[in-house]
Amino acid sequence: MPVLLAALGALLMSLDSAINIALPAIAEAFGVEPAAIRWVIICYVLTYALTAFVAGVLADRFGPGPVFTAGLWLSGAVFIGYAFAPAYGTVLLLRMAQGLGAGSSTAPRPRWSRSRCRASATAAGSAS
Repeated sequence: MPVLLAALGALLMSLDSAINIALPAIAEAFGVEPAAIRWVIICYVLTYALTAFVAGVLADRFGPGPVFTAGLWLSGAVFIGYAFAPAYGTVLLLRMAQGLGAGSSTAPRPRWSRSRCRASATAAGSAS
């Protein structure tokens, strides 16, 4: 199960950057000036950066698994929400939510992977 979650996390994180490719189409679809579309990026980057700090603290308190999983669920829900976004403001709110999900699933990853590697190394060392 952890391997499946890690693979899903890698997939969703790669899709986060794919939204940037669609920015001209988003601007055209919602009738937004191309200069105003930068807020889509700003909303994501700010919430991602702020959430990474908070998610690290939450991962220390509750464990990295639940924080990582919550971030994945939020990211997945946001991708579904993009399909039904009725206005540009909704896209901005969804992009902020996507930053929350990405920050939540990125921050606990180093600690989680280090503990998994340490456990694997310990198991391998005791087996030999």
